[in-house]
Amino acid sequence: MAGGNVEWVHGDAASYAPREPVGAARWLCGSAFTMPDLDVDPVEHDGAILWGIAASLKPAAQLVLTTPNGYRRIREVTDEQVTAGTFDPASMVQVREDEFAIGGAEGRMRYKERIYILPELIALLAEHGMAVEHGGG
Repeated sequence: MAGGNVEWVHGDAASYAPREPVGAARWLCGSAFTMPDLDVDPVEHDGAILWGIAASLKPAAQLVLTTPNGYRRIREVTDEQVTAGTFDPASMVQVREDEFAIGGAEGRMRYKERIYILPELIALLAEHGMAVEHGGG
């Protein structure tokens, strides 16, 4: 954005309320979108984030949204994960446990992720007042 100002926001993405609409936004994967707390409904969680994003954008403003590729994740899932209940192919929800090292903290983290394939993501964005001009992955 040549000549624009950037505001970095740190907070609860599912309850974010903008101060004023902006002309563009970026949402990068590896953050709150697609990754609710274990006891939270993932579609409601992601919908709340999208309502906040939609409310943040001026008319005709653009959003760049990146998420994990659902088609890739489906190919990685094993029958054992489905049997163990760590991946539900009907809801596309996966419970993962990974090692992490962030900002000096490290350990194991157990988390839930809602995996979207592109048609689902386009529909979800449309339900929240946004149109998709380009999608790929």
